[in-house]
Amino acid sequence: MKTTTSRTKTPKNTKGKKGTALPSKGMRAVALKDLSPKGGYVVVPSAELKEILRQLTDLRQLVEEALIQEALIQKNLIQEQEPTKEEILAGIAEGYKEAQLILAGKLESKSLTQFLNEL
Repeated sequence: MKTTTSRTKTPKNTKGKKGTALPSKGMRAVALKDLSPKGGYVVVPSAELKEILRQLTDLRQLVEEALIQEALIQKNLIQEQEPTKEEILAGIAEGYKEAQLILAGKLESKSLTQFLNEL
């Protein structure tokens, strides 16, 4: 529903029509005109309209953040490559050397919790 806003107390074409809710005296309201072929107006109190707009802004920001995060994930998946055989063997050799140093008492061992926190 496309809308336009106009700051009027009562939309001209809704005065006295059945089923039309008009703002009470002293209440600030905004009449939103439906731009669809059927047309019509909706009267929304200003405070409620501000809250709706704030919620829409928050929702838009969340959607934008989610889209950016998704794009980054996809980018990382594209750039991420399988390690080569040499890299795997080098990692195993490094782990073996660390295990030997821990057994010799030259390197302090880590608890499983510390190890998982590093990941």
